[in-house]
Amino acid sequence: MAATVSNRCSVIEFCERGRLFAPGTKFKMIYEADFLSGEKREKIMPSLSDGNYIFAIGAIWSDAKNRLQFLRECAPLLHAPLMFEEAIAEFEARPSEETINTISIPLIRAAGFRMTQDAICSTDPDVYRGGGEKEMIRVYMTALDSAVQKRLGKMLYTVLQSNQKIRGSAIIQKVIQVAKHSNSIKLPPAKWISVTQGREAKMSPLDQHEKLRSAFAEEIINGLTKILSE
Repeated sequence: MAATVSNRCSVIEFCERGRLFAPGTKFKMIYEADFLSGEKREKIMPSLSDGNYIFAIGAIWSDAKNRLQFLRECAPLLHAPLMFEEAIAEFEARPSEETINTISIPLIRAAGFRMTQDAICSTDPDVYRGGGEKEMIRVYMTALDSAVQKRLGKMLYTVLQSNQKIRGSAIIQKVIQVAKHSNSIKLPPAKWISVTQGREAKMSPLDQHEKLRSAFAEEIINGLTKILSE
């Protein structure tokens, strides 16, 4: 069983340090073998429901064997940090330019949408202006770049120079799909976004979150649908 992890640390900071600077060191946590398999995975579900993503991501990093299946099963729940993780896991499972353009980058952008959708539930300008989304996208694009160099022997930017139309269409379709789905389910709590830079930002009243997130989704759907029709 993993040690208890405080969610007072920013999820963004945790992902940045774990993904880019010190994977498995500063935030080292010990989990049971195959923690994401079988009945063991049930231990993590309360943490997800409570928005304790640091505990969940630690488990994902610790169980390479089962992480992709777990992330795919969680995908319909639209946990933004897990969507970022799935983008990397999908490429690692099928390392190709097609995966980059049609799955991984669209997932990263859709995760960014979900992160902003949660951020607008905050009344703190540092949160709702979207700085966290940009930072998480930077972290996971950098992580994807590292994976591409390792698996394909090339820089990510060289891949991005081609297939721009295909990739752009895939991004729009994925974000629209996620936005529509977000309006058809009970979304995970937005409170995880309130922990930023070691402090807890103010959130709007809980009973306003559904309306705020739904309105944002509709705005994105309408805007992107218009782009597709042009």
